[in-house]
Amino acid sequence: YQRNYTMVRNGIAATKLTPQMIVDGLRTGNVFTSSGQLIDRLAFVACSSTPSGLGFRSNVLVENLALNAAVNGTDTDVSGCATMGEKLVVRPGMDIVVAVALRDPAGTNNAPYTFANPSLAQNGVTLPINAPVLDHVDLIGGRVTGYKTPGAADYSGAWPVNAAWLDANGNIAGLGAVPAAAKNTSTSILKTWSATTPWTTATSSVDQTQFLKMSVRIPAVQASQYVRLRGTNLPPSTPFETDASGNPLPDLFTNANDTTKLMIPCDVVPSVTPPAVLTNGLTIDGCPSHLATATAPSPIAGHKAVSFDVAAWSDLWFYANPIYIQVNGSVAIAGVK
Repeated sequence: YQRNYTMVRNGIAATKLTPQMIVDGLRTGNVFTSSGQLIDRLAFVACSSTPSGLGFRSNVLVENLALNAAVNGTDTDVSGCATMGEKLVVRPGMDIVVAVALRDPAGTNNAPYTFANPSLAQNGVTLPINAPVLDHVDLIGGRVTGYKTPGAADYSGAWPVNAAWLDANGNIAGLGAVPAAAKNTSTSILKTWSATTPWTTATSSVDQTQFLKMSVRIPAVQASQYVRLRGTNLPPSTPFETDASGNPLPDLFTNANDTTKLMIPCDVVPSVTPPAVLTNGLTIDGCPSHLATATAPSPIAGHKAVSFDVAAWSDLWFYANPIYIQVNGSVAIAGVK
């Protein structure tokens, strides 16, 4: 279900990979994770550029740099550019071109379920749980503020374990209850790409599979910051799953620990009763019997509800480690090469 993709450098192609090489790869931060095989290739690159955007670091050329890396499964070791886990040092006023290339693999994933995704069904979308499609990709950015003083109010603190920061619909009601050390209020979605806010397609020269590529220019940076990526199979405003901006909602409404809050019904009747593995030995075509049943005052009380593994396979995400951008004269970003 959950996969971790790490860039591992072994120097000489004939050299056998060792555990130490893998650990070294993890330590570089050149890593992304994906649930449910939502994507299986990713290159995420930031390059410095002049405001004119001409020459090597135009949007198109940085996109192609990312595409070549994603298609070939290689690094993007180019002067003036950085990838996940790395730091790009620039002068104040420079533009940053951020480019992404990824592959949403065709076909089915490892989910045992073939019935329509109940979370998407709320939006009138019919797609099998085991054949997810990437809906959108978010570029997220925020300021890097530097060292915190031990003992200061913003030095340590955990996110609250209760739901005091949420409203009745699971949306953020306010961050006043969240310690300063557990939040970054400068963080925002910088850009969203989807089929309607275009990414473009490209065919791999290696195996003819389809890749998606996209880019954005961040103009005239003045402060040290980071950018990171996430993507999901769920559109914005999917009830009880995402808000209007596409942010994930807390798993209050699919968590079987409180059946009064379960909100997404799973009513597809399997062809085998009780639900069991079918004759092909691989798939289940209806809501399994082990799902939690919603209880009052939930409006779907008495129904099987999206919960446990069906909730996990219905709600898929990928996340990329950040790229750090250090602006000369702003906050120094320590501990990152």
